[in-house]
Amino acid sequence: GEIDATRAALSEVHSGDDAWGIGFKLNKAKKKGDWEASYGYYSIEPNATVAAFSDSDFGGPGTQGFTNRVGHKFGVSFFLADSITANYTGYLVRPLHPSALVANSTNEDVFRNQFDIVYKF
Repeated sequence: GEIDATRAALSEVHSGDDAWGIGFKLNKAKKKGDWEASYGYYSIEPNATVAAFSDSDFGGPGTQGFTNRVGHKFGVSFFLADSITANYTGYLVRPLHPSALVANSTNEDVFRNQFDIVYKF
């Protein structure tokens, strides 16, 4: 009955041990005026890795890493000078199994924006 269906669903979730990603980069920023853009799509099943070692930016809210996540990472970079780069990275991530009770996971969707300036010397 219902208990067997719940056990089967939990078994399917907790047996998920795959993680993968695919992406591309356009252009290559090397000197003043150059730009580059990137995009990636990633999937991390609940038991694919130790959650503490996963990318905390791709995870849920807060600063911890999470598993049971799937989503997009995109970015652009622009060389303001030969040694100064302005960067933007965005994340649009959701739970892979939203109703699952997965250790060190969260059921919240995350849209994260990061901006930074890098100086190379």
